[in-house]
Amino acid sequence: MNKKYITLFSSIIIPVAAFSMVATYDTEASQKAFANSSEIWVHYAAVAPTENTHGSKEFWASCSTHNFSLVEPTGASVQEGDPFNTTIYFNNVSYGDDRFVPSIKDSENGVYPILNGSSISYGLYPQERIKDNALISTLNSLPSSAIASNGWYLYNNRYYTKVVANKSDVNYTFNDGSTITNGTTYWFKCQPIEWKILNSNNGTYSLISESLLEKFCFYHEDKNRSTNTIYPNNYEYSDLRAWLNGYNGTSYNVDNYSGIGFINKAFLNPSFIQQTFVDNSASQTTASAAKYACSNTNDKIYCLSYYEYSTLLTKVERQKTAGDYSIAQGAILKKMTTDNKYYGIYWTRSPYSYSGNTWAIDGDGDFSHFLLQHYITASFNVRPAMTIHL
Repeated sequence: MNKKYITLFSSIIIPVAAFSMVATYDTEASQKAFANSSEIWVHYAAVAPTENTHGSKEFWASCSTHNFSLVEPTGASVQEGDPFNTTIYFNNVSYGDDRFVPSIKDSENGVYPILNGSSISYGLYPQERIKDNALISTLNSLPSSAIASNGWYLYNNRYYTKVVANKSDVNYTFNDGSTITNGTTYWFKCQPIEWKILNSNNGTYSLISESLLEKFCFYHEDKNRSTNTIYPNNYEYSDLRAWLNGYNGTSYNVDNYSGIGFINKAFLNPSFIQQTFVDNSASQTTASAAKYACSNTNDKIYCLSYYEYSTLLTKVERQKTAGDYSIAQGAILKKMTTDNKYYGIYWTRSPYSYSGNTWAIDGDGDFSHFLLQHYITASFNVRPAMTIHL
């Protein structure tokens, strides 16, 4: 095999055909492993990312084994290497290499899943309300050609969208207390979505969004569909499932969301999202609702069930404020007397014991059931879930 070489410092040359990871975290064991080392290691300073170019973390490379570590090898002989971004190996560092740091553009647009302790940042959605008048003026002047394939406006490598406010209650305000005026256009910046890790196993993560990102109806009517008696609270044939996954639902009286669903808008790089077996059986809801359980599905994006919410998240973890973008579009909130604040109400995928009712998470984080007919236009929030593999 032809090997490439780079100068690490003035007197030593080592092959870089394949650096491998020694340790990515600081533990007593890793420190002891290096304590009696007589080999020479080369230190590379971190390289800051630029707008369009990735960076790299600080690391140390072994001249004898060609391994690298993010932990300084105590006890070994360490010398300084050339700036890593001046070497031929720098361009080979990509996502999946523990040294990789995304470009500023990719980081702010959520292109790659980034693990942050108990959460993962991945994808993007309208979250920050734009208050800068100069930027608002610029965004208002953007031509239609600035609309990207995901439906957001692209300006200076960042994504924005606007909404004409249609709040569902005169008392609702933005989360900072600012007035929402119906009929007024508000701009929002799309920012990375933060996902709570529910479970993890060998690089596979089950996630749920930390925020209530959007308002959407469960099903747009409260009537049964004649074909095989499809009830309004049937998740398999709901607007909600079709929209989350970008499905064409015209065969079951739902709109065609192909290319315009949540998954299409929220992810510039959806390659990490896995197909998930979604259990819609009677075991996922209350006993009295068993007759309304629908077939299981396989989806990339989904809502948690009554059972999953009751076992995976505490009441405190279920209670969420709605995002400004969702509130401006008409999401229904609930004011809690405990702190005088408004909290979001959001869907589960589970039916209640009446064909026109579905379980939802109420403003206090507890379970409530609601008649779908009352929440078609002014609707509840959505808290998406998914599985990814890194």
